Amino acid sequence: MNIQLVPVFQFNLNHNILHGLVTVGKFDGKHPSLVCGTSSGKLFVHSSQDQSGRFLNIQQKIVSISCGKGEGDDHSDILYVGTPSNLLAYNVDQNSEKYYKDITDGLTAMITGSFSNHGGDITIVGGNCSIQAFSPSGEEAMWTVTGDVIGAMTLADVDGDGMNELIVGSDDYEIRIFKGEAVIFEITETDRISHLKNIKEGQYTYALSNGTIGLYNRFDRIWRAKLKQKVVSMIGEYDITMDGVPEVITGWSDGRFDVRDVRHGEVIYKETFSSPVSGFAVADYRSCGSPQLICCTRDGEVRGYIPIDEAQTRALYHHDVLLRLLSKKTRDFR
Repeated sequence: MNIQLVPVFQFNLNHNILHGLVTVGKFDGKHPSLVCGTSSGKLFVHSSQDQSGRFLNIQQKIVSISCGKGEGDDHSDILYVGTPSNLLAYNVDQNSEKYYKDITDGLTAMITGSFSNHGGDITIVGGNCSIQAFSPSGEEAMWTVTGDVIGAMTLADVDGDGMNELIVGSDDYEIRIFKGEAVIFEITETDRISHLKNIKEGQYTYALSNGTIGLYNRFDRIWRAKLKQKVVSMIGEYDITMDGVPEVITGWSDGRFDVRDVRHGEVIYKETFSSPVSGFAVADYRSCGSPQLICCTRDGEVRGYIPIDEAQTRALYHHDVLLRLLSKKTRDFR
């Protein structure tokens, strides 16, 4: 199937966006807001309801950001901000801090989601050889150790029991899979792991600092590819081909982003920006009934894409030709 991505919205935040610092949350419980990390320890919050946006001044270097649901019947998202030595949980809608934690072993990676048998979303932080997890109220849910400094984490149901395992990549070239606090499997790679993203049903994609990307199905590698450029962003939760399986979407240091089929890693779509893609997100940002792939570049450009198939592409082309012909006839008539 020949699939194209077409932009349905585009704007510029007029602020540089730091790589890896992009997330989306429904802080009022209804409408998605885009949160991007900028220079000087600030976060920029933008939404279709508040297009002028506003800053959150963290006043520290920001390492990672994520969003997750609150406890009980609270449908609004909490914004989690990781700095080199602290974790901040923030209620954006009420402009108030929920909790603030010192992370003694440092914070180098963070993820929020469902893990093991913990109820609801928990926030997991990794640092120098240690992993901690916290509930939405700030209670410690887990603590364990791992090898070396953690570079990336994701959550996936690797063993098929209906509960997510934690997949951790570290600077010692190891990918470790945790069930609860125990390691159940280890994979040795060829360089430092910089990115890990869940795809679906035990599949997850990874990137190394030497430009290698690939995909694992549970404990087995399915494919890998290596490029001269470095990976600066990655996402695995958007279904471009509309077949029910998300594709691997990767942003590279030269400004290009590509879309790969999970079955064999073949590139099925690519596009180039004037600067690298700092981060991806998925949300129905303009409330049009279907989610958009949101691409945020280092120079502040934000584009939202939807996929269209070959028939829709032809229809758009003929529509464009018809508009141009009508415009020409109008000018000739005048």
